[in-house]
Amino acid sequence: MDPACHVGTVQGHGGSIMVWGVFSWQFLESLVLVPTSLNAIRHVELLGDHIHPFMLYCHPHGNGVFQQDNCTSHRSRLGTAWLDEHPLTSPSRIGHLEDQT
Repeated sequence: MDPACHVGTVQGHGGSIMVWGVFSWQFLESLVLVPTSLNAIRHVELLGDHIHPFMLYCHPHGNGVFQQDNCTSHRSRLGTAWLDEHPLTSPSRIGHLEDQT
């Protein structure tokens, strides 16, 4: 790796930050500063605020695949229920409701 790309680090000298991000092979969303720990409630807020718009932009025909790791907030009942109620493969936020009529 090019030495110009290396950044030194120092451990144990203060606070920390948490950032959250989403990306695809073609697009990269801006990182979001998470001011608290990432619990189920905050995870659902991030999904609603960022995942749906990102997926609709990247995959307007609903052919994208949403993947996440296995951390606790991703596996929560709240997060799982939100994803069940808001399918990310739909090109419309209400597409799953239109299918029921």
